[in-house]
Amino acid sequence: MMDRFKGVADDIICHILSFLPIEEAALTSLLSKRWRNLFAFRQNLHLDDHGAVDGGRDSFIDFVDNVLSVSGSFPMRNICIKCRNCINAETGPVTRWMTDAVRHSVVNLDIDVIAAGDVSLVPLEIFTCRTLAATCIAFCSWREEVPVFINLSLLIITIDFPSYNWELLPLLLNKSPNLQTLVINGLMRVDNAEREYGFSPVRVLKITEYGGEVEEREQMKLFLEKLTCLELVKVRVYAITDEEKSSITSDLLMLPRPSMCKLQIMFCEKSRSKLNRGRRLLS
Repeated sequence: MMDRFKGVADDIICHILSFLPIEEAALTSLLSKRWRNLFAFRQNLHLDDHGAVDGGRDSFIDFVDNVLSVSGSFPMRNICIKCRNCINAETGPVTRWMTDAVRHSVVNLDIDVIAAGDVSLVPLEIFTCRTLAATCIAFCSWREEVPVFINLSLLIITIDFPSYNWELLPLLLNKSPNLQTLVINGLMRVDNAEREYGFSPVRVLKITEYGGEVEEREQMKLFLEKLTCLELVKVRVYAITDEEKSSITSDLLMLPRPSMCKLQIMFCEKSRSKLNRGRRLLS
């Protein structure tokens, strides 16, 4: 069997392995010395600890570190890392993964973790990365002055907790002069604090979960007021009856918005209390 691959170039083998889930492709590293690291060279890297049993949390962290390390600076377009088992942020894995992603010239970066201890630091390299166009980093905090994020065109804010702090959003908007699309992924609660949003070039706003509650309406009103360049607002509304749909639609249409801004409403006939924690973005 192995003789059939002797004349096959490494890049072709890597391409073939990229069609397999990374965990399955990694098993080929046992075949021979030549195959040891080939599984890690792929343009789209998706690492998820869902279902991980052997070694648990620490084993998953080691696996992510190994994949990002052995693949050197191989260009990766998409890197997605999801760790739903609680990790210790003070050990720095999330910060390390972000730095490694920059080394791989990542275009789209999605890191979603549940962490205990102190929050992770976003490295300076993230904001100066020339290739990064879209990022979704759930659970991070900045403790230093944030430089201009010149290449960012898509920003995804994931809200996992009712007491979400909107403090960082105005800062990110002000530091992203080429930001075109803002996605709010999760249940919104109103931001009652007085914040200086300044000018933002955001043209498209996507709200993935809206139920017409008072706090949601107030936060939506704030977005429409602060984002003066909006041209399109996409809202996924969770409503079951025709009466609910009509009421929420009328309420949204009554909110003041920029003159050139269009409102697009999509209905989801499900109860939000039964939704899976993993939410999908609007298309």
